[in-house]
Amino acid sequence: MFNGLQAYLLVLDVGGPPLRSLAFAVGGFALVAATGPLLVVLPAGAGFREAGLVLCLSPVLSAPAATTVALVSRCLFTLADSGAAALGGALAWRERRGRPVPVPSRVGR
Repeated sequence: MFNGLQAYLLVLDVGGPPLRSLAFAVGGFALVAATGPLLVVLPAGAGFREAGLVLCLSPVLSAPAATTVALVSRCLFTLADSGAAALGGALAWRERRGRPVPVPSRVGR
C-alpha cells in the first residue's frame, strides 16, 4: 500500500485529480506489482510494471504525465534498493571486520 501511496503522491505532483487518483494509483500499482514478477523473462518486471502503471493511470492522467510518474517511480525504487544494499553491505563489512575469513573445508580429507 505504501508503494501505491508514493505513486499517488507522484500523480498529485503532475496534476492528477486528488480523490479520483487515489484508487487508480494505489490499485494500479498493486496490480502491476503483483503481476510483474509473473513475467520471469523480465528482471523485476522491468518495462511491464511501467507500461501497466501508465495504462492504469490513463483514466486520470495524460499519457506523458502517466509515463513520467511510472519512470520516476522506477527510479525512486532503484535508488531505495541501491541504498538498502549499500547499507546492508556496510553493516556486514563492519560486523566482519577484524575476524579471520573462514576457509571452506575440503571434502574427502
